Amino acid sequence: MGIIRPAKLACLACLACLILLTTQATAAAGLTAFAGDQSKQSGQDERNWERVEVPDVPSVAFHGYRYVVVHWGKARGLPQNGGYISVVHQANGKERALIKIYETTYDPEMEADVQDVFITSLSLSGNCILIKNERGDFFVLDTHDHSVMALSTSAR
Repeated sequence: MGIIRPAKLACLACLACLILLTTQATAAAGLTAFAGDQSKQSGQDERNWERVEVPDVPSVAFHGYRYVVVHWGKARGLPQNGGYISVVHQANGKERALIKIYETTYDPEMEADVQDVFITSLSLSGNCILIKNERGDFFVLDTHDHSVMALSTSAR
């Protein structure tokens, strides 16, 4: 196993705190992205959930670049909606990179739009961007090498 850089360890520690705080806040508010727990009881696919409004996620600036959520990937010819971050040079507005944070697998038996999974938050921690999606999955994007690490993902 390779050595983890100190900066990445700091990102992981910050993300662990973020996960804990978000989980506690969500539980306290009684919020859920699913229409109910009937999917588990009836044996239905847990991905059968109601589409809510696509979140407006503020971009994050770091070292002359803006990290911007791309919700409508299919409109850009990409295989999925959601799960992408665009890296835009602040001075000239040109896209430097398009990074796939996670993959969405579509079930052909279901409507595609209810299966889209969108990013709901970005936050900067050191040289990393902490990312959360609608399912409560957490990811870390390293701004130096654009590597992505999944920290917690749902079983859906």
